[in-house]
Amino acid sequence: MADKIYFQGYEFIAGKTVFSISHGHEAVFRPGGMERWILNYTLEGAGEVRIKGKKFIRRRFDLTLFPPGVPHDYITEANAEDWTHYWAYYTPSPLMISLTDWPELEGGIRGISIPAEAENEILEAFSKIVDYSSSGLPRRKDFAINRLEYIFLFCDSINPAGGSKTDPRIIKSIELIKREFRTAMNLEALAEKAGLSPSRFTDLFRKATGIPPLKYLETLRIEHAQRLLVGTNLKICEIAEDCAYSNQYYFSLAFKRVTGVSPSAYRENRR
Repeated sequence: MADKIYFQGYEFIAGKTVFSISHGHEAVFRPGGMERWILNYTLEGAGEVRIKGKKFIRRRFDLTLFPPGVPHDYITEANAEDWTHYWAYYTPSPLMISLTDWPELEGGIRGISIPAEAENEILEAFSKIVDYSSSGLPRRKDFAINRLEYIFLFCDSINPAGGSKTDPRIIKSIELIKREFRTAMNLEALAEKAGLSPSRFTDLFRKATGIPPLKYLETLRIEHAQRLLVGTNLKICEIAEDCAYSNQYYFSLAFKRVTGVSPSAYRENRR
């Protein structure tokens, strides 16, 4: 089963899923990875993650982090009838990116195991994240990201890899993009502010976030546009301008590239 289409159009979504062999649940195939990050927490049973011909098992107390664009498949582990896991699909905040230097499991996928006595901390946070994901709160994504940040902060305190290894220049660049994504900016200007060449800046940025800087910028702009399309009556041309697109045509192309639908269709489907 390929589930990439299911996630298309969502800027944030979370849930609790049970994979059951007895109910004939198939493997999930993601040959091109995903557009955004996925954080997975195994609650019960065991799951088998496959990447590049290799596999590893995730069990209770295991958190698994899938960066964007990393091909992978997963299914319930053969000796476990069920696999219950929480998951969140999201664009990380600068704080989360600075806290993702977890041990690598395989091919860029990262993982960490929490102490059994700390499980309630993770379960409470994930329960809130799932609740916010399906709520009608105007700032539901912000509330959910706050709980995700809590999980990453907690895991950083037990991370065997130690503190963040993310280049501080990249963290500052991410904060700049998050703060000023509604203004015009390009790769050369971002690299210059970081004191790096465009190629070196792109390499370090991709290593930290999983995606190149302009893709990250585009993602933030489209997420902002999604909020405006649903929460306001602004014209599409006005939303394009507010998201720093030079005209509505280029905005619509970018929006469809990220979400799979046009801005007008997105507005109609979400109202």
